[in-house]
Amino acid sequence: MISWRSKKQNTVALSSAEAEYRVMAATSKEIAWLRNLLLELKLGDLQ
Repeated sequence: MISWRSKKQNTVALSSAEAEYRVMAATSKEIAWLRNLLLELKLGDLQ
């Protein structure tokens, strides 16, 4: 499964580390959402 999107950031990061942290946080949220979706659809054991 591939998920892709683009979105304008509401805030400006003051450093590249901050920008990377924000991307990791957003990615983690999306992974959790996809995992829950797959579990709800009963598409396998996701351990």
